[in-house]
Amino acid sequence: MCGRYKQTTKAAELGAIFSAVVDAAFVEGDARLDRPRFNAAPTDRLPIVRVHDAHRALRPARWGLIPVWAKDEKIGSNLLNARSETVFEKPAFKDALHKRRCLVPMDGFYEWKTDGKLKQPYLFSFDDQRPFVLAGLWSTWKGPTGPVESFAVLTTAANELVGTLHDRMPVILDKNDYDEWLDPARAEVDLDRLCASRAWPGLTMRPVSRRLGNVRFDDAALLLPDDVPFAADGTPDASASTPKTTPSTSTAKKKPKPPKPTQGTLL
Repeated sequence: MCGRYKQTTKAAELGAIFSAVVDAAFVEGDARLDRPRFNAAPTDRLPIVRVHDAHRALRPARWGLIPVWAKDEKIGSNLLNARSETVFEKPAFKDALHKRRCLVPMDGFYEWKTDGKLKQPYLFSFDDQRPFVLAGLWSTWKGPTGPVESFAVLTTAANELVGTLHDRMPVILDKNDYDEWLDPARAEVDLDRLCASRAWPGLTMRPVSRRLGNVRFDDAALLLPDDVPFAADGTPDASASTPKTTPSTSTAKKKPKPPKPTQGTLL
């Protein structure tokens, strides 16, 4: 599943990357919509790319899909993710799959490893820190105070790297598949191909702060393990070494040697 992610790219840059018109809400609306997000969480309003008036548009949407027939918005908290293998069977997602698909931009997602009572979060991101997108579905719900746009993220079986922590992972889309996924005139898409579990060269994982478990924390220091020292002003010590990452096995022919104790280990 996908329950938290990182999205730190400004709206203007996302618009340029995905050739999308940036919605005025990012420029003239709530300034919080365009701030870096290190702990994006369910019910937050986050950027998505979808087709609007025959062109790509970058728009804010609430994470947790609210179907058009919902009585209230609470149902969205249970519809953060949609299993790609059965999404076409679910009433909450079926209509959106045919008519309202979207891209969910980010630069990393998190998963947790449980060891007894300890839950250690890990960040999955590309080694060059580039933004990438997940396959999403969107909907517009007519709420009591006006329309609410919302979205869900598709998931698939975990690849070898993510599988060290969880049996599921979000569906990452290749840039060559954006047009097919977004095309509202295409009611049917090749889910088996687009959502197949695959290795992603350059995808890495590394431990981050356990403070990530609290949605009140949303700062850059979350990207460092808890044993990295902090300066007197509360910011990470600039002299501290950057935590090392575990690369995707698709790019490593030999089994990596166990890291030194100061690096942190996955197993």
